[in-house]
Amino acid sequence: DEVALVQEVAERTWAAVERARAEAALRSSEALFRTLAEVIEDVFYVTDLDAGRLDYLSPAYEAVWGRPAAELTADLSRFIETIHPEDRAAVEANKAQQARGETVHSEYRILRPDGEVRWIFDRCFPIPDGCRRLSAGVATDVTQHRTAEERVRTSDERFRQFGEASQDVLWIRDAETLSWEYLTPAFETI
Repeated sequence: DEVALVQEVAERTWAAVERARAEAALRSSEALFRTLAEVIEDVFYVTDLDAGRLDYLSPAYEAVWGRPAAELTADLSRFIETIHPEDRAAVEANKAQQARGETVHSEYRILRPDGEVRWIFDRCFPIPDGCRRLSAGVATDVTQHRTAEERVRTSDERFRQFGEASQDVLWIRDAETLSWEYLTPAFETI
């Protein structure tokens, strides 16, 4: 009888120790997640698709969108108000895909309260969960990349216009293959 009692106490104690270890590991994992989410410049979010609400929104949202996170966590339907009017229909279609549990990659513009327009590359994907339909996403501010691409396009267009207007023969050759990359129309007059 005493042996059974000691064995029961030992089993309960061991179960309590295991539970405490698991809880400590969970707290450590959650702290690591929060730390990562706070230092990453991308916006990370988790949406409960059935409830139509955000379960998590990283602090980067406020820096990128220029709006308080509490605004969006209180009412997810306000998200569409942050989207550039020309991109809203496409974003609504993408959010409908997300609501169906599909993976979605999209690029759109947002309007910050200060009037600045920023380009966002957003990726969201379903998260398997036995109880709820969840979707996680990462939204990256790609404004600088888009601006650089536009500058290159503008520069290329100026160069093309200059070459077409020039009476001189201008060319660009690949240094390794010696293939012609560009040759002005003046070459044909020679």
